[in-house]
Amino acid sequence: MNRIISVFSNKGGVGQTALAFNLSIALVKQRAYPLLFLDLQSTDRSHIHSLVEAQVPQALTQMAPSPGPHIERLLQKHAAWYEEGIDILCLSGPKEEPPSSPRLKTWLNCLSATYAWVVIDANHSDPAILNTTFSSSSLILLPVTADPLSLDQTREDIRYMLDLGVSVQSIHPVLNGSLSERDLVEAERCLRLPPLAVIPEDVQAFRQSVLKRRSIFASDAGPASNALLHLARTVQEKVPCDSHDPAFCKKIQPPSPESLWAMKRHLKERLLQEIDLKGIDLPSFGSPSRHESERDVESFLMNILNEEDPKGQLPPETRLTLRHEVLDECLGYGALQALIDDSAITEIMVNGTRPIFVERQGMIEETNRCFETEEELLGIVERILAPLGRRVDEKSPMADGRLPDGSRVNAIIRPLAVDGPTLTIRKFSKTVMGPKDLEREGSLDAPTLNLLRVAVQSKVSLLISGGTGSGKTTLLNALSSFIPTRERIITIEDAAELLLQQPHVVRLESRPPGIEGKNAVTIRQLVVNALRMRPTRIIVGECRSGEALDMLQAMNTGHAGSMTTLHANSPIDALHRLETLVLMSGDDLPLRAVREQIASAIGLILHLERFSDGTRKLVSVTELKGLHQDHYKLIELFRFRNDSPSSSENGIFESSDSKPDFLQTREEEKESTS
Repeated sequence: MNRIISVFSNKGGVGQTALAFNLSIALVKQRAYPLLFLDLQSTDRSHIHSLVEAQVPQALTQMAPSPGPHIERLLQKHAAWYEEGIDILCLSGPKEEPPSSPRLKTWLNCLSATYAWVVIDANHSDPAILNTTFSSSSLILLPVTADPLSLDQTREDIRYMLDLGVSVQSIHPVLNGSLSERDLVEAERCLRLPPLAVIPEDVQAFRQSVLKRRSIFASDAGPASNALLHLARTVQEKVPCDSHDPAFCKKIQPPSPESLWAMKRHLKERLLQEIDLKGIDLPSFGSPSRHESERDVESFLMNILNEEDPKGQLPPETRLTLRHEVLDECLGYGALQALIDDSAITEIMVNGTRPIFVERQGMIEETNRCFETEEELLGIVERILAPLGRRVDEKSPMADGRLPDGSRVNAIIRPLAVDGPTLTIRKFSKTVMGPKDLEREGSLDAPTLNLLRVAVQSKVSLLISGGTGSGKTTLLNALSSFIPTRERIITIEDAAELLLQQPHVVRLESRPPGIEGKNAVTIRQLVVNALRMRPTRIIVGECRSGEALDMLQAMNTGHAGSMTTLHANSPIDALHRLETLVLMSGDDLPLRAVREQIASAIGLILHLERFSDGTRKLVSVTELKGLHQDHYKLIELFRFRNDSPSSSENGIFESSDSKPDFLQTREEEKESTS
């Protein structure tokens, strides 16, 4: 049984070529290769280039009058190789007559015997060409949208195929777009055939695909790409594969990890020599021009790879792996690049040459990526830190930095890191989570959110506490959205993460010592300087040292409504740690005076926890109502009650009967003005 899949529609604008090509990639991702994409639409060999960047494909009519015993050699010479491991051909060249129906039939039979799969973008003005294509296909997929014109045209196409003698079991509509249940019912009623798949609308993914001229799989996994993978599996089930088929027997076992590493080293050396000979300057790592240079460097690499593998004996996924990893090492951060590009990953943890760990959706997991040698890892560490004016060596074995996208980096090497260089990257989120997003994710409930909104607008100073990765900065950023737009806000951070949306925001960032160990600017210095900048509120990303005293003094001297975070295990622990930080300032203050400063400055303590299932919750909102016999008087206004320490699934938010002072004051002010 041949495995020829035709994608056809007489109605434009239904995504025929996008479906055909992305289905081809989905099949290859399911290990269904080698695969040929045959474009019947193109006579100028430019049609596929409107969709993706690929080599210029040759035409069947230009290869040979008819396929013969040397067809594989012809295909290696003339077929265009796409980055996903797909060969591309078109039907005929410019100003050429298409092949006759018998000749096309012969070609399709030979191609089907040569490739595991043949996917045809089947649209041609010659009915004889179409008839031959349909009669040679195992499956015919008809892309269709929900609008009446598309449904009517597809119904006519189905009737035409049935009149040709095409089996109804071979004809399958594929619905494109966001469809309601009513649309699905109407489509099936009109076409009288159930859809084989529904490809949902994914505007962002398709927009990126068009702009970058890459497949939809080049972006993060989304509903459309997942549906295409499911369609590929369905197609494979309907057209079963014979493991004894000669096309499948051509599959070569992938190389061992050792030989793959050696090939990668060799390709990288050749590529760098080629770049040096051409006099090309590689852009700074992480710079915007990296993407502009990647295309030229990739072209050099593919030429080298084709020279090293002239017969195409490497499996497609091996070629793809080599391409990505060599480019990442030359233009990116090596084994880290794919992890940095993955938007679902929030933290990357490199522990020497052992497998790299990542945090995804609050859960830590091991990846299949690692650095082969310590020298390779040290090279990436130096590559990250050098543009930032940082370095790590025996004299200075620790360093902090920030990537161009805002991600925080910490590196520590031998002798302090006993098992080899250790690198931790806290990724910078490109999407700002607002208050409603936190409520939607279940981090807090609506009554708590409403109380915090009133607190921020009433200029209550907030102390946000919690463990590492509990969501302190995320909550701080979300609550800052309640600050009125007319106020001047100054943010102070070690690594700038906060993304406030107000128009009058000044962002300050501390500076560690330079290579000579001088010129550091601390958080405390920035807090002191911020007081001279006429702020309405000051937001300190995290209090870690003596700047806590300056922060408290700012809150007590006309900058109420300021906010900060610190690490602590509970609200009372947060206050005790704040005391310790104030005492670290070097100002010899008695403990009683420190507690009075804290009690008069802080209004609410918001405590967060991260559960072992990865969820983050605001577990306590506590009001600080001053001192009583030298002890803090705390009233818990809201809490998250949960019986299981490992999961927050069955927990509930509870509120107390106590009314906070700021809420009572606000109500009294309203009554006095009414």
